[in-house]
Amino acid sequence: MALRAVDENGFVLDILLQRHRDTEAAKTFLTSLLGEYDGQSQ
Repeated sequence: MALRAVDENGFVLDILLQRHRDTEAAKTFLTSLLGEYDGQSQ
Protein backbone atom coordinates (compact mmCIF):
# COMPACT_ATOMS: atom_id res chain seq x y z
CA MET A 1 0.00 0.00 0.00
CA ALA A 2 1.35 3.43 -0.88
CA LEU A 3 0.46 6.58 1.04
CA ARG A 4 1.07 10.18 0.11
CA ALA A 5 1.08 13.04 2.60
CA VAL A 6 1.99 16.73 2.55
CA ASP A 7 3.89 18.19 5.50
CA GLU A 8 3.41 21.67 6.99
CA ASN A 9 5.95 23.11 4.54
CA GLY A 10 4.12 21.75 1.50
CA PHE A 11 6.59 18.92 0.81
CA VAL A 12 5.05 15.72 -0.55
CA LEU A 13 5.99 12.56 1.36
CA ASP A 14 5.47 9.18 -0.30
CA ILE A 15 5.37 6.16 2.00
CA LEU A 16 5.26 2.50 0.94
CA LEU A 17 3.82 0.03 3.46
CA GLN A 18 4.49 -3.67 3.01
CA ARG A 19 3.40 -6.77 4.86
CA HIS A 20 6.97 -8.00 5.52
CA ARG A 21 9.64 -6.05 7.38
CA ASP A 22 13.02 -5.21 5.92
CA THR A 23 14.78 -3.20 8.60
CA GLU A 24 17.89 -2.40 6.57
CA ALA A 25 15.80 -1.19 3.61
CA ALA A 26 13.71 0.97 5.96
CA LYS A 27 16.83 2.58 7.44
CA THR A 28 18.23 3.24 3.97
CA PHE A 29 14.93 4.74 2.79
CA LEU A 30 14.55 7.03 5.81
CA THR A 31 18.18 8.16 5.63
CA SER A 32 17.68 8.98 1.95
CA LEU A 33 14.41 10.80 2.61
CA LEU A 34 15.89 12.89 5.43
CA GLY A 35 18.95 13.65 3.33
CA GLU A 36 16.74 15.23 0.65
CA TYR A 37 15.48 17.82 3.16
CA ASP A 38 18.81 18.46 4.88
CA GLY A 39 19.80 22.11 4.84
CA GLN A 40 16.52 23.56 3.59
CA SER A 41 15.45 26.74 5.33
CA GLN A 42 12.51 26.49 7.69
